[in-house]
Amino acid sequence: QYVVECMIHYSDNTATKMLIDYLGKENINLTMRQIGLQKTVIGNSDLLKAEGLNYSSSRDMTLLLSKLSKGQVVSAKASREMLLILSQQKYRWGIPKPVPSDVLVANKTGTLNGIKHDCGVVLMKDSPYAISVFTSGFPSSYKAMGIISSLSDTVFKWAMSKSAS
Repeated sequence: QYVVECMIHYSDNTATKMLIDYLGKENINLTMRQIGLQKTVIGNSDLLKAEGLNYSSSRDMTLLLSKLSKGQVVSAKASREMLLILSQQKYRWGIPKPVPSDVLVANKTGTLNGIKHDCGVVLMKDSPYAISVFTSGFPSSYKAMGIISSLSDTVFKWAMSKSAS
C-alpha cells in the first residue's frame, strides 16, 4: 500500500513504474478495456520515456472515476479505500482548489512534457460528480493549472445550483 500511496500522494514515477512492472502492462491494459476504457493504454512503465506510448482520455478517466465512486470497478470497500487514497493527494492546485474544504475531493494530477491534467471525483452529498481536464500546448504550466482550476470552479457552481433546485 505504501507504493500506491507514493504514486498517488506524491506523483512518484518510481512507485508508478514499480506497480506497472509488478502488475504487468498487459494485465493493466486488459483490465482497463474490461472496465470500458477505450483510449487508455500503458505502453511503457518508464513514464519519462513513455511519450506516445502511454495515453488516455478525459472521457476514460471520468468514466473510471465515476464507476469507482459507485463501487462498480472493485468491491465497495476497496473503492472507498481507493477514494480515500486519492483524497490525500498532495497536489491540490486543480479540481480541489475552488471546492470548499468540507467537500471531499478525490483527485490525481499529472504533468509530462507540456501536459497538465487533473482527474477527480467531487463527493458532494446530494450530487457527486467526476471531472477530468487534460491540457496541452500551454506556454506556461501555471496558465494550464489556472484553466483546470477555473473549469473546476464552473462545474462545482453548476453542480451546487443543480443540487439546490
